[in-house]
Amino acid sequence: MNRNTKCLVASLWVTVAMLASSAPAWSADTALEIEQVKQQTMAVPSIQREVAKATGNDAKMIDIATTPHKVTITVINSKLNDAKDTDREAEASTIVSTFARAVSGKAPFAQVVVVHVNYVKRTGTQDKAIQQLDFNKSPAGIFVPHNS
Repeated sequence: MNRNTKCLVASLWVTVAMLASSAPAWSADTALEIEQVKQQTMAVPSIQREVAKATGNDAKMIDIATTPHKVTITVINSKLNDAKDTDREAEASTIVSTFARAVSGKAPFAQVVVVHVNYVKRTGTQDKAIQQLDFNKSPAGIFVPHNS
């Protein structure tokens, strides 16, 4: 083998070794994220009740899905489905601030940086999107509406 080939082979082996040694870190993150979502999911019923109380919606008609970094709150058949966008935007702000208070200081939600609020009209098993709103966590730690 010439010198260039030897360097290439050595470089390849170093790269393979680095990738192999980082695999446990990837799976550790995944295991931690799975545990984090489990803990978030356990808190969902109380968050649903708080959001329902703050908005006058039925808690059974509020669906909350979580990931380590994003929470999606879906309001199904809201009394505001036929209202103006600004009315839903105001209620979505209430929903997000209620969510933020409910999870304040709770470690499983510390990494959440986006709250997505969906308004849907459900007929049978079909959902029709009415309005979707995103709130991003600001550097100050407050969720603010995303304007695009």
